[in-house]
Amino acid sequence: SAGARCTDGQLANWQTDVMELAFERGLVPLVYGDTVLDTVRGGTIASTEELFGWLVPVLQPVRIVLAGV
Repeated sequence: SAGARCTDGQLANWQTDVMELAFERGLVPLVYGDTVLDTVRGGTIASTEELFGWLVPVLQPVRIVLAGV
């Protein structure tokens, strides 16, 4: 989520090129909710589900595994 940016609590942009490269190399990136810079609030929390909502249309994964503790 380091490349993500929010605007007033909503995910506005996420640079996914590094994640795409990981997939091309056969790696499985781990995605999890995290603090994200926010242009209005300074910082906010982007949930795992919100991040998946951004990634699915962009990366079109075959499978997503959601694990919790």
